[in-house]
Amino acid sequence: VRRESPNEPGERSRLCLEEDIIRVLEKNRGTEAVKSIVLCETKDAETELHLPGKSFSMMTNLRTLKFGRSFKIVHLSDGLEYLSSELRILIWWKCRLQSLASVLSLENLQILEMRQSQIEYLWEGKKQLKSLKRIDLSHSLNLCKTPDFSGCPNLEILAFEGCIQLSEVDSSVGFLKRLTSMYLNGCKNLRLLPSRVS
Repeated sequence: VRRESPNEPGERSRLCLEEDIIRVLEKNRGTEAVKSIVLCETKDAETELHLPGKSFSMMTNLRTLKFGRSFKIVHLSDGLEYLSSELRILIWWKCRLQSLASVLSLENLQILEMRQSQIEYLWEGKKQLKSLKRIDLSHSLNLCKTPDFSGCPNLEILAFEGCIQLSEVDSSVGFLKRLTSMYLNGCKNLRLLPSRVS
């Protein structure tokens, strides 16, 4: 992959080295060539990265964004509003956003994994996400409610383990015909669960 553009990582199809990712995002050097950004291992997991979210605006073909098990906290100054509508996989552990309400185009999203995040709610009202198959917000301690799932008919897996503030699962979950697994272990304040799935 580095041979695609030895000197300009922002013109490669995949970015996975921390220094390349930081260089591209800090200097807004991303291009439509970038299809995948995966930050899994970092040199110093204790530090935090502060990056401009606007640097995603030129990456119109981005399909995978993963700030995963690195345990380095990534902050995006502009949130996720500049993400590509082509995004299929969004994995962002320890996300500091309170919601995804500002994200306008996620219609192609298939996997949403934001474990240990500060998410309080995902979105308000009905959002058309017909490609979405998995939501994992496990151990997001501020999550208080689940969204309306009626616009996500292909959901197969919902994971809310350890979400200690979660008190209610939206009734729309009872109409998800493809749902095979829902994880609610450790949701000690859960008071309302639709009877169709209990």
